[in-house]
Amino acid sequence: RDADGTYRVLAMAPDGRTARGSFTPPMSDTELDDFVQRVGLARRRSGSADTRMEAIRSLGSTLFDALIKDDVGTVFYSARSAASERDRGLRITLRLSGSPELRRLPWEFLYKRPRFIAQSTNTPVVRALDIDSALRPQKVRLPLRILAMVSSPAGYPELDADVERRSPERALA
Repeated sequence: RDADGTYRVLAMAPDGRTARGSFTPPMSDTELDDFVQRVGLARRRSGSADTRMEAIRSLGSTLFDALIKDDVGTVFYSARSAASERDRGLRITLRLSGSPELRRLPWEFLYKRPRFIAQSTNTPVVRALDIDSALRPQKVRLPLRILAMVSSPAGYPELDADVERRSPERALA
C-alpha cells in the first residue's frame, strides 16, 4: 500500500509480459459492510432478486474497472485473447498477503459484461498465499481420490449430484 491509499499492482501474463499499475479500492469498509447487509445475507435478504443481482453486478463491474485498467488491462486482455486462441483458460491469481485488508473485497464478483469473470471455467479467480514454494508439478499416486460436497441452499434449485459428480470423472478420464 502506498501513502496515498492506493495499492501497487503487478500483472504477469503466462508468456512473461508484465505490467505495473495501481488499484484504489472502489468502496470503503463501511460501504462494503452495507453492501453485505443489503445483498449478501442469504437468510435476511430483502428486495427482489433482480435488484440484488444488479447491485452485485454493479459492485463487480466497479471492482473490475478499478483493477483491470491501463497497462494491467492491456496485459489481461492480450493474455485472455492468447489463451482463447489456443483454446485454453486464463487463471487470475490474486496474491494479497502484503495487503490483508484487501482480502475482504468480493473478488469473486469481478464482472465484465456479459458475465462474472469467475463464473467462466476459462477464467477462474484464485486467492493465493504469497509463500516461497516450488511451482513444479507434483507426482500423484493413483487412484486419485477427490472429496466433493453438494451445496443445497434454501430457495435455489437443487443440483443434480450425479451429473455434478460425472463432470470431473469425465475430465479426469
